[in-house]
Amino acid sequence: MYANTRRKILSAADKAANTVIFAVGPVFIFFAVLLIGLATVVYFSVVFPSFYIWDEDYFWSKPGGVLSNTIKGQLVSGHLPKPERAHHCSVCKKCVLKFDHHCPWIANCVGHYNHRYFVLFMTYLVIGCFYFALVGWNEFLSCLDIDSEWEWWMPRPYMALSFLLAIAIGIALGGMCLWHYYLILTAQTTVEFYNNSYAKSAAKSKGEVYKNPYNLGPLINLCQFFNVGNNL
Repeated sequence: MYANTRRKILSAADKAANTVIFAVGPVFIFFAVLLIGLATVVYFSVVFPSFYIWDEDYFWSKPGGVLSNTIKGQLVSGHLPKPERAHHCSVCKKCVLKFDHHCPWIANCVGHYNHRYFVLFMTYLVIGCFYFALVGWNEFLSCLDIDSEWEWWMPRPYMALSFLLAIAIGIALGGMCLWHYYLILTAQTTVEFYNNSYAKSAAKSKGEVYKNPYNLGPLINLCQFFNVGNNL
C-alpha cells in the first residue's frame, strides 16, 4: 500500500516537474539572450574601445532556429517500438533520435539533428567568455577603483557584472562542454552513458566485458559527429 502511494506521488511530482520545465523554456531563452546581449554591449562599449586605436574617420565613432529533431508522431515511452538509439523525452512527450537531453535554455531537445550545433554553440560561447575575461581584465580592475576616472558611457556596475558573468558562464559551461566532448569521443549520448555504465556493471558482475558497439575510436567518432572526412 505504502509502495503504491509512494509511486503515485513520485509519478505526479515527475509530471509536474516536466510541465514546469516545458513552460519555463521561453523564459530561459529570454534571460540567456538578455545576458549575452548585455555582455556584448559592454564588450563593444568598454572593452573593445579600451585597446583599439580609433580612427576619427571610421564609420563607428568612439562611443562615450532550433532545428527540430523529433520523429513525426508521438510515441508513448515503453509501449511502441522505437528506432535504434531513440529515446522518449518526458518533457516534450516525443521520441527523439539519438536523444541526449532536454535543454531548457533552448526550450528543445538535443538530439541527432541539432547535437553538433549545440556543442559548437557551447564551444564558441566558452571561447567568447574567456576572451572577454582576458581582454577585459584591465577595465574590470579599473571599474572597481571608484577613485579612478571612468571614461566610458557604460556604468561601472554593468562592466563588473558582465565580467563576473563571463567568468561564471565560462567555467560552468566549459565543464559541460568538456563532458560533451568526452561523450563525442566515446560515441555516447548522456542517456547512453548511464545505460552503458549499467551494462558495464552488469557484465562485470558476470565476469564479462561490455563494449559500446557504436564506439569506433576517438578520431572516427569525432569525424562522424561533425560529419567531416570519409567516415562511412
